[in-house]
Amino acid sequence: GVLISGCHIGDCHYSEGNFYVADTQNERIQKFTKGGKFLAKWPVPGGGFLRGLAVDKHANVYVGSDTNPTIWKFDKNGTLIKSAGIASLAIRAAENYLVVGTGGKIEKYSFDLKSMGTITETAYTTYGVAVSNKTGNFWGCGIADKATCSQYSPSGALMKTFDSAKFNDGLQAQT
Repeated sequence: GVLISGCHIGDCHYSEGNFYVADTQNERIQKFTKGGKFLAKWPVPGGGFLRGLAVDKHANVYVGSDTNPTIWKFDKNGTLIKSAGIASLAIRAAENYLVVGTGGKIEKYSFDLKSMGTITETAYTTYGVAVSNKTGNFWGCGIADKATCSQYSPSGALMKTFDSAKFNDGLQAQT
């Protein structure tokens, strides 16, 4: 029951030499070495369909749910630090904040799960997000009339939109 989808929608994340994977079927996070050796697992209480997983610069793990509007924050060993009632379909960690795709918006949250405001509104339900620590630009992908990805400036200004079918290697290819 481990869903690894090439990290296209944020179901796995690589940090400090380990992979963290959202196991949606069993409502838990699993941790593996880069060589695939199982290290640990921990439950996500009331997780539902887990969607979106990020790891911040302090190795804290964030996971969201498609069916339960919550983001959970764990330390790298699986201890629950905090949870907050935030609807999320995609999560990525930037240098100093989280980028969260929620419905038709891309929002910014502190690592303490406090809202820092809406970055931009999108014309689609945002199922994937990415952020570049180098440029501050970010991306959102979703579905409106077709699968669409958009690139935004750090201030939220639309830079370009393209058909996500041409974006074969997922959001991380552009960061």
